[in-house]
This record gives sequence, C-alpha cells and structure tokens, in this order.
Amino acid sequence: MTTCPNCGQETSGANCQWCSFPLLRRTPVIHRRIQAAGQAKKARQTEEQAKKQAEIEAKEKAKQEAEEAEKVRQAEIEAREKTRRDIEEAKKALEAVIAAREKAEQEAEEARLAKEVEEQAKMRPGKRPNRKRKRPGWLKRLRSKLR
Repeated sequence: MTTCPNCGQETSGANCQWCSFPLLRRTPVIHRRIQAAGQAKKARQTEEQAKKQAEIEAKEKAKQEAEEAEKVRQAEIEAREKTRRDIEEAKKALEAVIAAREKAEQEAEEARLAKEVEEQAKMRPGKRPNRKRKRPGWLKRLRSKLR
C-alpha cells in the first residue's frame, strides 16, 4: 500500500480511492527506491561476504604462521640437541686423550723405575753375575708389560 501525496491516506491502485488523485506518476520514484534498496542489500551482502572471506584468510594465515613458528621451534630444539651431543662427544674425546696421556706417563714412570731397579741390582757388590736370581712379582709384571 502506498500513501497518497495529495491527501496522505493509504491507498492502492492507480488512483487514490479517497480523492481520486492519480498515483501513476510516482511509480518511477518507487522503482528508484526499490532499486536503491536492492542495491544496498547487494552491497551489504558483498560486504558481509568480504568480511567472511577476510576472516577465513586471517584464520588460514594465523594457522600457517603457527605452523611456521612450530617448525622454527623444532629446528631450534634440534640445533640445541645437536650442539649438546657435539659437546658430549668433544668431552669424551678430551677425556680419552687425557687418559691416554696419563697412561703413557704412568708407563714411562714404571719403565724408569724398572730401569733404576735393574741398575741398582747390577751395582750391588757380592752378587754373582751368572747366577739367576729370583725377581719380585711386581718387577716380572712390569717387564712383561714393557715387552
């Protein structure tokens, strides 16, 4: 129902039923309003659709950033683990070198002591040189290690 521009009463049809004023000349205005309302509705729909699309894209971007952050975090953890393993291997290698050096020093000291004992045994007066004497057990073990 439309309102009559002449009397202001609500009426239908081509003429006002109260004052017989022709209503047909207002039809282009009505069509323009209908078109404007339709265009506004389409604009709202496209705006809502654009908002939804922007939200979807924002969620996807946030998800991708979270995945990338997780990958970076995993890479950092793996790098720390690798560094820790490398440090442990270096410590073990250093300990092996130190142990080998200590063993070599100990063997050199034992060899020096064995040589001193042999020299002292040769220098003792009153012993017969051809006679085989019984050596102490530690000296036997030391000599067997040196051979």
